[in-house]
Amino acid sequence: MENKEQLIHSMKATMELIEETTDLFYQQKQQVGLQNLENMIASIMVLLENVQKYQMSQHTIILEEIHFNSILVNAMDILAQKDYVLLADILTFELNGVIENSLRQLRVCADS
Repeated sequence: MENKEQLIHSMKATMELIEETTDLFYQQKQQVGLQNLENMIASIMVLLENVQKYQMSQHTIILEEIHFNSILVNAMDILAQKDYVLLADILTFELNGVIENSLRQLRVCADS
């Protein structure tokens, strides 16, 4: 199904952008990291759109949107505080974790 393939691609692309962005923050390259953050946010928007399309077409839930959104709100609060290492931790361990779990769940649903 095209939606499933788009969703998998969106998840992988978003995870890669999260990794690139967090690497920059861990390296104390805040300016470049902030520029990369814009691309990452755009990728998250595409991902959420693809998740919604897939969930509607398959009548299933693969992403806990409330949890996902709360992580994003927390990340934005940390960003406002300019704590880029903590932001990188949240993006790496929480946001990427939710996307990884959703990707795993998508693959399980596809296999059954």
